[in-house]
Amino acid sequence: MPAINLEKTLSQAFQYYNAKNYIQAIECYQNAAAQNNAIAQYNLGVMYDHGQGVEQDKKQAFEWYQKAAAQNDVDAQYNLGRMYYHGQGVEQDKKQAFEWFEKAAQQDHATAQYNLGVMYDHGQGVEKDKKKAFEWFKKAAQQNHAIAQRILGVMYDHGQGVEQDKKKAFEWFEKAAIQNDAIAQRILGERYANSEGVEKDEHKASECFQKLFKNPTSNVQNVLNKSRLLTTLKEYKKERLNDKRGERFGPSFFNRFKGYSRTDKIGCVDAVIQSIEETPSVSRSDKELDHIIKVLTQGRLGKRLFNDISYKKALKDHLYTQLKPPCVSPENQSLSA
Repeated sequence: MPAINLEKTLSQAFQYYNAKNYIQAIECYQNAAAQNNAIAQYNLGVMYDHGQGVEQDKKQAFEWYQKAAAQNDVDAQYNLGRMYYHGQGVEQDKKQAFEWFEKAAQQDHATAQYNLGVMYDHGQGVEKDKKKAFEWFKKAAQQNHAIAQRILGVMYDHGQGVEQDKKKAFEWFEKAAIQNDAIAQRILGERYANSEGVEKDEHKASECFQKLFKNPTSNVQNVLNKSRLLTTLKEYKKERLNDKRGERFGPSFFNRFKGYSRTDKIGCVDAVIQSIEETPSVSRSDKELDHIIKVLTQGRLGKRLFNDISYKKALKDHLYTQLKPPCVSPENQSLSA
């Protein structure tokens, strides 16, 4: 095959790819890959991996990653590790996965470093070694890998692979929370609320919980999202179907809540469910929000999620914005595998 202008061909391929003209992009990358260009080989792997401009073919993807990895392409090395780990396009082999992650990690690939930490931590493809797990998590954390930062906090917290240090644990949780790691945000809030590794600060605890409530990656978000609130309440009701005493409430939303303290909570749940189903956009009073919070903070799920006073306060603030309509002033009406 005659020589081509690699720089021009790769530039054209990238332009075609960004324009979603995958067929033309594939053709350009194939021409460059035929000249043993590692970037083109890697990108062909990505396109076969995801079925872009070609039928998805994990085996072909693996083969192209292999060619690029042989030329020391760090992303290709990482993807080979990923495919060996999951058995995609090749028979699953945790030992081979470890070896390819290690090659990428030695070139400072943060996710590969994190994966090595996981594999040392659990003894996957290598003998379990908490100390080495800590070392690799730390390398990834120093490159701002949020999950590695949070796990580093856990390891400092419990003295796993490193001497226990609550202060350092808090510092790493803080770094992960700043990067919007939902679990770290919750841990940080609880630490501020309970003065673990830091001075007690209910205001900061509430701030952390507020961020958690708004975090789209958080499991708590699924509970607190307005569209999921009914589901949560109905699940609570289901747990208490054996007791029907609370179903004797009158038609008024607030009146039905008045019997909360002297009857089973099932009636309160019914009141909330009916009110939200009938008038989903109606604003709630502070007292009504207090009752909703009482419902949400009971039961197996609620007790696990909302077991802290600061957490409940933040929850009320969040529900206030979720269930009360906002006031509007008159004036203000390389390719990734």
